[in-house]
Amino acid sequence: MQWTGGDPGSLVRVALYSEQATGTTYSYAYADAASGSLTISPTCTGHSVSSGGNGVRLQFGLPLSSNAEVSVQVMPNPANATTVVTPGITGPVQLTWELLVLFLRLVLGQ
Repeated sequence: MQWTGGDPGSLVRVALYSEQATGTTYSYAYADAASGSLTISPTCTGHSVSSGGNGVRLQFGLPLSSNAEVSVQVMPNPANATTVVTPGITGPVQLTWELLVLFLRLVLGQ
């Protein structure tokens, strides 16, 4: 996954979820937002056709699913939280945000 922009110290988490009747399996990875990309490395199995095999298969260790999900979460650097004084509250209040984008009802197949 690639993106443009991103504050240094902010964290991006991408997760792949495979939902089955028996439960949910997932794989995820983190990257600094300023890096501009994140890769969830697949597992490679098999042998290439050119070497006499049936082909190389890449998978994320997740079972096939007709109800898969991709979650992209951006969490800002805690050092950039804004502190405000609020009447009636003793002590400082810190304001921050978090972005969550979900891609739902995906098919994870071969």
